[in-house]
Amino acid sequence: MMNHLNYLRSMGEVAIASLTETVRPAIVHGLMPYMETLGQTLTNLKGIKASVADAQLAGVVTERVLGTRLATLSEIIDPYASRGPVEAFLENMTNIASKWNGIRLLTDMQKSIAAVMTQNRILKNSANFAEANTRDKRYLAYLGIDQGMAERIAKQFAEHGETVDKVRVANHEKWDDEVAARTYRAALSKDVDSIITTKGVADTPLFANTPTGRAMLQFKSFALASHQRVLLRGLQEDQARFVGGLIAMTTIGMMATWLKAISGNKTQHSISDPGWWIGEGLDKAGIFSVPMELANTFENATGFNPIKSPIKAFDQGSGISQKNQNRSVLGSLVGPTAGLVDDASRVMGIPKTLVDGQEVSQAQKNSVERLLPFNSYAGVRFMLRYLINPPPR
Repeated sequence: MMNHLNYLRSMGEVAIASLTETVRPAIVHGLMPYMETLGQTLTNLKGIKASVADAQLAGVVTERVLGTRLATLSEIIDPYASRGPVEAFLENMTNIASKWNGIRLLTDMQKSIAAVMTQNRILKNSANFAEANTRDKRYLAYLGIDQGMAERIAKQFAEHGETVDKVRVANHEKWDDEVAARTYRAALSKDVDSIITTKGVADTPLFANTPTGRAMLQFKSFALASHQRVLLRGLQEDQARFVGGLIAMTTIGMMATWLKAISGNKTQHSISDPGWWIGEGLDKAGIFSVPMELANTFENATGFNPIKSPIKAFDQGSGISQKNQNRSVLGSLVGPTAGLVDDASRVMGIPKTLVDGQEVSQAQKNSVERLLPFNSYAGVRFMLRYLINPPPR
């Protein structure tokens, strides 16, 4: 119940934070194939639709219907749990919230682009395995496809597949080689779920699967999954693609930082604070997610960020990390449920403050805001931050 409530409170701007993953395919497949695929979405809609439909049949592009990615990353899904009426109500509310924040549509869009590129690369290299370079053979090996399996996939594609203006469509539901079809689907799922970070069972420690661990690591399992699927994989691939992707994702991360500043009415940082913008962009890129999460937690407790503070050493202004602006020290250390209890205890002190004739502090106002369901969602967020509880200047 608390995990569902935390989702309702905190995940309104998750789509903004996920914008950086839009360029993740460029790190894996290269910038030119990525730009070509984006161009195909405008000029070759028939081929793109057919390729995406194949990915949907493989169970890759299903977030709009199932909503499983954010459910696992937010620790709000447990297939073995029994549900009472309150839990069922909160689960239905999180379904509404996931549509409200737009993350389901964004995820399906991102996975669709990644799936088209992955299918093109698998089918192309399988058909030309003998001529494929070492990098592409290593890529197929990573996906569980050796030379024998590549030949079987190429044979099935030649018999049942089609190429629609450079977009390869496998039509794998028609394949008569069931092992090749299953291997192809598994390879597609593995690659796309790594490009658009989707948590698997091996991405988090066993402790994270206990009730206590689920509460403490809620919203942090993305950092663990990203560390495994983005950083460790990226370091083993082409260095130029990794560096280019890091720059691109950091740039989009800076844009996401600006969008979150607009929504939160906190636009005090200007062009004179380049270090702050770069640090926040690097944080939101999601590539160094585990070190950044540890550094942000350390900053919330001590005021010093081991990673970002040196980057913003020459800034004219100063400011804490954007992720720490809306969470308490206890919440950053022990998880959002503990932060909720901390906020609730601060709010319970408001009646005494009023009885004593004192003014309600900004910290107490912020605690009230953080306790409200849907406080971070579009519309409600603007009303709170611009009209009801604007931040002090």
